[in-house]
Amino acid sequence: MKRLSGEDFLEIFIKTTSECLTPSIVRNKYNNNKEWTKVMLDSKSGILSILTNKLSQTQDWKDVQGSKFYYIDFVIGSGDMFRNYGFYPYSILAAIEHENGFDLGPEMYQLAFFRSPLKIIIGYDWDEDKKITEKRKKGIDNGLEIFSKFLNKCSEYCREEPEVEYLVIIGDRKYYGADEVNWRAWRFNSLGRYSQIKE
Repeated sequence: MKRLSGEDFLEIFIKTTSECLTPSIVRNKYNNNKEWTKVMLDSKSGILSILTNKLSQTQDWKDVQGSKFYYIDFVIGSGDMFRNYGFYPYSILAAIEHENGFDLGPEMYQLAFFRSPLKIIIGYDWDEDKKITEKRKKGIDNGLEIFSKFLNKCSEYCREEPEVEYLVIIGDRKYYGADEVNWRAWRFNSLGRYSQIKE
C-alpha cells in the first residue's frame, strides 16, 4: 500500500484550500471558530473531506470523522472493515488534529501517542498586523521548539518507527479581515528534528 507522505499531503492541501477557500469564505468565517472548524472538518463539504475524496480517486483511502471513535479530529484510513457502528480501517494513513487557537500543545501531545505513519497538525498564527508583542511574534517558533523537545523526550521511552513523519501546517493572514490565508509548514521526524518545507 502506498504511504501518504507529508509533502504529498501538503501539496494537495495547498491546492484544495486555494480552490475552495474563496475570499468571501475567508472574510466571513475565518474569525468565527465554529464556522471555520466546519469549513475545515465538515464531513461532506470540509476541506479535509474534499482533499480525501481527491486522494481516493487513485487509492483506496477514506476519511473518518475521528472524534467519536478515535478522539482525533480527522483520520484518513484504508481498508474495507465496516461495521454498522462505524468505519474501522485496516490501516491509518494520516491522523489530523485541527486547532483554531494559538496553543497547539494538546493536539501535539495527542498525536504523539496515536499510531499513524503521518501525523498532521493544522493550526493558526496571529494575523501579521496583530503580532505586536514579542510573545506573539515568537509564538509559533516557540511552539515548534517545545514540540521538538517533547518528541525527543518521548523517543527515549518509546521510540516510534523511523519513517513516522509529523507535519505542522500553520495558517495566518496579512491583516485582520484579509481574504486570503497564507500557509507555512514544517516536517518533523519521530525524534523531534524538524525543518521548514513551506514558507
